[in-house]
Amino acid sequence: FPSHDMQGIKVHYWREKNEEVDFIIEKDGELVALEVKSAKNKKDLGLSSFKKLYQTKRTLLVGGDGLTIEEFLNIAPKDLF
Repeated sequence: FPSHDMQGIKVHYWREKNEEVDFIIEKDGELVALEVKSAKNKKDLGLSSFKKLYQTKRTLLVGGDGLTIEEFLNIAPKDLF
């Protein structure tokens, strides 16, 4: 998956067929998968599929039926890992 490197933290996205994850955050080999939804009740199949394929430290759903934007923005980046 393509990436951008920022001070030891890499940001990727993942897509396979019709499934995708908006952001994969990597630090020291650990992965956090982050999906952003604009509506409730939308399925997050991409997160489930990605987690089956790759060992993730954490998965987060922001928006929709997940965390609110405000809750997510209050998480310190270091606390993602």
